Amino acid sequence: MIDKWQHQGFVTLGIATGSPHTFKDPKTGKWSGIAVDILNAWAATMHIEPRYVDTTWDNMIAGLVASRYDIGVSTTPTPTRALAVVFTESYFTDHATAVVRNDAPVASLEDMNKAGMKIATTAGTVQEKALTDYAAKNHLDNFKIVRLPTNDEVILAFQSKRADAMFLDVLGNRNYHTLHPDNTKVVEPNPALSVAGSAFSMRKDACFTDIAAFNVEITDLLNNGEVEAFTQSYMK
Repeated sequence: MIDKWQHQGFVTLGIATGSPHTFKDPKTGKWSGIAVDILNAWAATMHIEPRYVDTTWDNMIAGLVASRYDIGVSTTPTPTRALAVVFTESYFTDHATAVVRNDAPVASLEDMNKAGMKIATTAGTVQEKALTDYAAKNHLDNFKIVRLPTNDEVILAFQSKRADAMFLDVLGNRNYHTLHPDNTKVVEPNPALSVAGSAFSMRKDACFTDIAAFNVEITDLLNNGEVEAFTQSYMK
């Protein structure tokens, strides 16, 4: 696959909004974020132009399998997904948190259930699955899960009070709380939910050397501190 991309001069990358891993400047249309920086570094090493293709988290794996793009950006490996695509090593270990308004009398998902809160999350993500599974397992039937196509729509639902909480990845929620410290607080589920890696995915026709070349790039960036530098540059 890499030989093909080098010959044609570019690689296509399926990407959805998930700040600070991936986010798009609405004015320029340019994508940025931790995962984008890693991909751009890899593409420079391989002498390939990265071309980003907008998608949603709900359609990310399906679009990859259907050859709408060559690589899925910042995708979380799961056993089910691994039956359809192959994954690189993870560049970050993530988990999910909830952000609520500061005056909400809650400190756990169980408290949110008692209060009958609406919890917005992004459809098709591991956070959505973890919240759904946890609610079913623990009979939390009183809160409503509001599933939206993008992280941006989750944030807008929370800001407009169409949702009482947002359930997203730890870095995204940490940034949001840092920007709004006076009127929000973070609720950490106990035990932690959606503990999983953030990686990149390719179709099954990718060969061992394609994955190995990407893994070496990720390992080098982790070992020399660049992934941490990328991360800190996007934290508020």
